Amino acid sequence: MNRKKHDRWYISDADESQEKWLVGDISDKPQESWGVPLWHIAQLMEETILIIRTKDAEPREKWFAANRLRELLQECSWDLNLSDLTDIYRDKKADNIIGYDTVAISTFVGQLLAEYPKP
Repeated sequence: MNRKKHDRWYISDADESQEKWLVGDISDKPQESWGVPLWHIAQLMEETILIIRTKDAEPREKWFAANRLRELLQECSWDLNLSDLTDIYRDKKADNIIGYDTVAISTFVGQLLAEYPKP
């Protein structure tokens, strides 16, 4: 790295390529950015919600489902192809295991299922 005027470091001086810093993969086809079709991700999210809502489910099973749902939501929020949809929940934080407002999550998953139906 080289020092620049006023002893400031510039991003362009980094030793690695800036592409490594990209948060999401911007491909022409959003479904290709995951390596898994988005309809499948939407179904996984729906399944986790059903487990969480099931009264007979074991607490441990609900805990695993909630954590999986949180991970999937975080990954979706990083996908720039889904930014219009993730606006539904991204800024609606909540004090729960998932970290987001449950109504906003349900709305998002419903929209994702509608936009990316199973073929």
